[in-house]
Amino acid sequence: ESKRLNAVGWSYLLAVDLAECWVKASAWQNAQTLYQEILDKDPDFHRARLALADIYARTGQISQAKKAYLHVVGTNPPAHVIKEIQSRMDALGKPTKLPMN
Repeated sequence: ESKRLNAVGWSYLLAVDLAECWVKASAWQNAQTLYQEILDKDPDFHRARLALADIYARTGQISQAKKAYLHVVGTNPPAHVIKEIQSRMDALGKPTKLPMN
């Protein structure tokens, strides 16, 4: 957890809160940049990767969204996370069957 607290020069929670504010303001590029900075420091921070995937989906970057979702699936998350990702990917069109734990 201490790794996450210092990854971008302030706490991850503050960084994620700021990114979520950018999302609410539809400032997609700002949010995308901040989530990417977080992931550059901690590639396994799934909350940030899922949020980034959602931004990709909202901005029409479908292949990037799928790639980000599949990255999280590849880490063997709990079944409820896979189920949520499955739902998000299905909403993108061309449903993809994901392996369940």
